[in-house]
Amino acid sequence: MKLTDTKIKALKAMDKLYRVNDGNGLYISIKANNSKAWEFRYTLNGKANWLGFGLYPNVSLKQARGLAQEYRALIANGVDPKTYKDKQKAENDKTLEHIAAYWLDVKKNEFSASHYKQTVSRLNRFILPTFGKRSIDKIEAPEVVRFLKSFEVEGHFEQRNKVKGHLNQIFAYGVASGICSHNPVAGISPVLKVAKGKNYAAVTKPEDIGQLLRDIDNYHGFYTTVMTLKLAPYVMLRPGELAALEWEEIHEDERQIHIKPERMKMRKAHMVPLSKQAWAIIEQMKSYSSNGKYVFPSAKKPNNPVNINSLRLALRAMGYKHSSDSAEPMQEGDKPKHDTHGFRHMASTRLYEMASMYGFHSDMIELQLAHTESNKVKAAYNHAQYIKERTRMMQIWADYLDNLRDGKNVVNMSDFKAG
Repeated sequence: MKLTDTKIKALKAMDKLYRVNDGNGLYISIKANNSKAWEFRYTLNGKANWLGFGLYPNVSLKQARGLAQEYRALIANGVDPKTYKDKQKAENDKTLEHIAAYWLDVKKNEFSASHYKQTVSRLNRFILPTFGKRSIDKIEAPEVVRFLKSFEVEGHFEQRNKVKGHLNQIFAYGVASGICSHNPVAGISPVLKVAKGKNYAAVTKPEDIGQLLRDIDNYHGFYTTVMTLKLAPYVMLRPGELAALEWEEIHEDERQIHIKPERMKMRKAHMVPLSKQAWAIIEQMKSYSSNGKYVFPSAKKPNNPVNINSLRLALRAMGYKHSSDSAEPMQEGDKPKHDTHGFRHMASTRLYEMASMYGFHSDMIELQLAHTESNKVKAAYNHAQYIKERTRMMQIWADYLDNLRDGKNVVNMSDFKAG
């Protein structure tokens, strides 16, 4: 008698495994632990075989019957269903969807929660619908180029670059694992358009930096928003790292910020030496928020950190547009574009300009920006070697900013002397 869902659910476990026949070689087996699994019995070349279809109800009765029908057709053509299934699994394991999952599993401990979430989102929204079911060794460079150029049509260059980066790493994982022989993303940059304008919305000219700092000082907004923006130029943190700064990450004896690995983009702890100016801002926040978790709590929801969007809106209110705002040419009197990420680019640009003058090694700047060092031994060595140098650099940088705020030394940086 044919099985039904009602009959299957009514089947109870016994001391040992037993099977109930649905007909045409399809059985459901009930194990002693009451798990129920589909099995298909067939004979080929005079030899009886069993083939599993998966657990019920993960594999429904209808699906199991469909598989049984498919495999009976294979047998009629002399094809062993087990050989066919193994080959099919091997092909499925080579799909970009599977390789992306393996790559993501390796990388997830290196990513912050937000970076991991954004990566998964881009995979699901863009990459997998186009390439997910394709065998990774069958995807060629021209189709990757066509895919990436679809972002250019909409002017989404930043999104294109991030998606390109994910694809590049997935294919690199495939090559290194021996699953595919080449990376079709490597070498395609010459045929992709370069976005017009700067990649970052950031003020970098000394006179513009000075004006930005004065605008922040004169901005009348929520206290925590203003104070967060005041600290931003001094510490070179990413907006999320700064906005969610916790009191337990403030080390008063050393006058340093020690950000926990789980809050960093690449899941590595980060140390920020604090200049006298930066420490003064932290001191001001003590009387305001030291009883809570966050250094900069939200004005509306004190148990939450200040919202990054509040910082962005404050900059817009001061006249600093975001990079995605109108692409119309700047008019006389307009302020340059500057977003919350711009403080990092601003510092990087100027510090590299100052490097030879003050002996700033590039490793010092990159470490301060928390750009990942791939060599772990070198990373540990740099951390120990450069903390004193980075402390000095951060104080020179803070003094330089103060000079710019005061309208000094906006033309000839060589006139600047650190205090």
